[in-house]
Amino acid sequence: MPKKTFRVSDETITCYGVRILNSGLQVESFLANPVMLYMHKRGQVIGKWNNLRLENNEWLAEPEFDTDIELGDQVAGQVDRGFLNAASIVAEIQEIVYNDELKCYDATKSVLQEISIVDVGGNRNALKLVDSRGEYLTDDQAKDFLLKLSNQSQPFKPNEQMSLVAIALACGLAETATQEQITAKVIELKAAAASADGTNYKEKYEQLLKKQKEDQEAKAVKLVDTAISEKRITADQKDTYIKLFAADFALAETVLASIKAPVDLVQLATGGAQQAAIALADDDLVKKYDELDRNGKLVKLMAENRPLFDQIYKAKWGKTYSGK
Repeated sequence: MPKKTFRVSDETITCYGVRILNSGLQVESFLANPVMLYMHKRGQVIGKWNNLRLENNEWLAEPEFDTDIELGDQVAGQVDRGFLNAASIVAEIQEIVYNDELKCYDATKSVLQEISIVDVGGNRNALKLVDSRGEYLTDDQAKDFLLKLSNQSQPFKPNEQMSLVAIALACGLAETATQEQITAKVIELKAAAASADGTNYKEKYEQLLKKQKEDQEAKAVKLVDTAISEKRITADQKDTYIKLFAADFALAETVLASIKAPVDLVQLATGGAQQAAIALADDDLVKKYDELDRNGKLVKLMAENRPLFDQIYKAKWGKTYSGK
């Protein structure tokens, strides 16, 4: 039988909206066991692949069929007679990045697991994916896997001085949305924008971030000026609180809300109500302490704003922090 060469992979966009980049396809482990399956079915080994190589931006290989078994002999005959002409790879994708020009994801790192003879090929279908355990993924599982992988390899990195709450609300999410949920939503919005004629989603996204940052800065100034006008803080503390808002908007807002305006003698006569207000403020500070503790930010706050750290520490533990 004359040698027949199969194209097993190239860089066209697959049915999952991802390209397997030739430069990132690792074939070393496959070459140690160049197994040929039929229709990606484990246990149906019908031969092996020889002379796997990259030529003219295509991965090519020649099949060697095991004609001593019935299925191998049958498939070999169908290939020889021209009834089966397609091959399909199984790949474990380990890293992807978004391709702005082609509006798809590029697999910059993937591992070739096996190559099968299949009845329907072409790069729109000539690809199956596996997870890190080597388990085959269904179409829905594969798409979900690629989305999660895109979150890891292209994490959403807003300006660290911005509040995730503002970005979540701008994306149409609840203010309690996690960074992972925001990341997924941004990817969804990017994909939708990419499909619209003439839409420059990247520019729009950057404009959104800029506007949210400006709005938050304006709100911070307004809150600080209000606190000054109500004599809850002094004018010379303005810069300190503006910096605190830039570092942690939610924390700064909680701290300002906890500071009460000076009271006159008449108000002091109603001490019970005043003490209740202070207790409520302390509860807010305790919640903020717990939040910073969960996120590992207490040490950073202590280094950058010791007076504020002492305030929330005392609200939490009822005593002044004795450490350095």
